[in-house]
Amino acid sequence: MVRTHTDPDNHGRDCYMAFTGRKRLGDILIEEGLITNVQLLEGLEKGRRDGDRLGRALIALGYTTEEQTIKAIAKQLNIPHMAFDSFLIDPEVVSAMPEMLARKYKAIPLFKVEDQLTMAMVDPLNILSIDEMQEATGCRINPVIAAERAIVDAIEKYYRRDGSLARVYETLHERGRAPEAAPQLDEALGDIARDDSKVTDFINALLIEAVKVKASDIHIEAEDPHLRIRFRIDGIMSERLTTPVSLHANVVSRLKIMADLNIAERRLPQDGRFQLSVGNKRIDVRMSTIPTVRGEKVVLRLLDQSSIVVGLEQLGFLPEQELLFRDKIAKPYGMIVLTGPTGSGKTTTLYAALSSINALDKNIVTLEDPVEYQLPVINQIQINPKINLTFAGGLRAILRQDPDVIMVGEIRDRETAEMAVQSALTGHLVFSTLHTNDAAGCAARLLDMGIQPFLVASSIILVVGQRLARRICSHCREPFTPSPALVEQLRLADTGVEFYHGAGCSHCHQTGYSGRLAFYEVLPPTAAIRELIIARAHAEAIRDRAREDGFLPLREVGLLHARAGATTIEEVLRVTMEVN
Repeated sequence: MVRTHTDPDNHGRDCYMAFTGRKRLGDILIEEGLITNVQLLEGLEKGRRDGDRLGRALIALGYTTEEQTIKAIAKQLNIPHMAFDSFLIDPEVVSAMPEMLARKYKAIPLFKVEDQLTMAMVDPLNILSIDEMQEATGCRINPVIAAERAIVDAIEKYYRRDGSLARVYETLHERGRAPEAAPQLDEALGDIARDDSKVTDFINALLIEAVKVKASDIHIEAEDPHLRIRFRIDGIMSERLTTPVSLHANVVSRLKIMADLNIAERRLPQDGRFQLSVGNKRIDVRMSTIPTVRGEKVVLRLLDQSSIVVGLEQLGFLPEQELLFRDKIAKPYGMIVLTGPTGSGKTTTLYAALSSINALDKNIVTLEDPVEYQLPVINQIQINPKINLTFAGGLRAILRQDPDVIMVGEIRDRETAEMAVQSALTGHLVFSTLHTNDAAGCAARLLDMGIQPFLVASSIILVVGQRLARRICSHCREPFTPSPALVEQLRLADTGVEFYHGAGCSHCHQTGYSGRLAFYEVLPPTAAIRELIIARAHAEAIRDRAREDGFLPLREVGLLHARAGATTIEEVLRVTMEVN
């Protein structure tokens, strides 16, 4: 791994140094409390006697484990360390390097970003091997160090077969893993206890494919004679695969073990979570099961820890909307409410706002159900109704914690609404969400909850409505002119305006869409609108008055994005149907 030599001035200690001035491996292990001086000397003696490295000698003596030694070497060489626990490698990335080289140098590709290939290696200082791998793959190699046993196991796992979802599914049939009769519970428990590798491979391939196509959810449903698997991609559900229903028990049981759920409980809903790494992405998986008449249904929600916190400039605000939003979130007190249906991106907008104002001179506390992503410095609280930790109860506790900024995940009842409004009026900046169709309906919803009109008018400083629409695939985007009927439906002024759509290609799986974008309507309550709120005016009156002040509703904002070529007019119509 690294050449060694002895230093007579240090009683024969192995310097284990690649460069002058680098700490010795033995000293690092002692500093970490993993070995004693006596054990180090015994390791040095055994290494000299057997012609072996210090690390291997200490492992053979039982003083350290391979993983502990590798971590110490990584620290010594200042090279990243890779642990293979819960790490899934995309088979396409593995295929970038010939198996012969992988076995020759005990190295395996982990993930690829553009022309950079991260490689787990036993000997990351072997320049000759890195040069040969760069020539074979056509990529620049970024080495990380990993335990030899872990790399050898990974080579056997990923090179022994095609790890794609389709191939793993075929193998299940070839190996007889889909018998006609569904296994009983005892049989399923026995399979899982033996760590059935084929079912595990199937689940791993399923998760890898879901991450590759950017699915937000995986639905696993028993529907005799099939086990149906559907992905939600860019907000739209589509069937991905059907297998014999006989796989259902083993797949569900394996997932339950991964999420630390009760494998024997099939009658009650259960919720759990687990984490995994796919390439350079750290994925938090939320698992939910419910009993149905056909068997348990499983939904896996995939949350990419690296994708949620984005800058305000990346959200999709129009320039003037972003300036107004930034101005309001910088205020010392008041209430900012985000409206829209479930899945419209409100949480992402809230996290972006909190990250924008986050600083050590602010005490920011959140109440969430659930906490989807952990933010630095910010104090996040997970709601738990089972122990009576509700939004209202948590908000009461927060107010005794000297907060500057409070985020209440959702206003669901009168008590929470009253406390949020009072907090905004007593010197706190409060963020929250409401399930209303548009921004103009926010005040009416709070009035329906029993909040006094003058309190609503005094506390709210901004209401934001939002939707998520699918983004046109950049690889197959092409212009088109809408039909006269569509122009009339959209109430467009001119009939010659050009829009865009996606023709469909391999990059977007022939859908014409790839990714999503948000569009917003931003409503600051003016003096006139506050008077309407106090008079208990309907949402329509508030909207009409806001438009007189320059307010752009969701559909008009969506059409601006469509004209710019970001989305299609069909998407704008789909996501704004209820606010037309």
